[in-house]
Amino acid sequence: MRSLAKINRLSKNIWTEEEKELLLENWLNYNQNELHEKFLPNKSPIQINRKKMQMGLKKPPVWSDEEIEILFENSEKYTNTGLSKSLLPNKTPRQITDRRKYYGLKSLYSGKKIGSWLKRN
Repeated sequence: MRSLAKINRLSKNIWTEEEKELLLENWLNYNQNELHEKFLPNKSPIQINRKKMQMGLKKPPVWSDEEIEILFENSEKYTNTGLSKSLLPNKTPRQITDRRKYYGLKSLYSGKKIGSWLKRN
């Protein structure tokens, strides 16, 4: 005989057609926690993430090929803030820093300590 807890756990793993449809309609605009809170209270954020992966639902890359090319071409000419203000207005300086680190790109002041540069100016 199955315990009530086990039956509840198993029913949480089964996705109804209505739940799948809600996920399809809203996955692009919300993260797993928001989907759980707003549309799928019977599914945990982990279950929602797994279902998205099973269904092949992937958000587009945060960086376009054109933006990556701009970063490679101008990384040593600009600071993160300069890139953000002039060439990559949709990216924050932090996003630029992280992407530079990912690709191993140097910045305008990579050879100098930022703290010492700030003290001189």
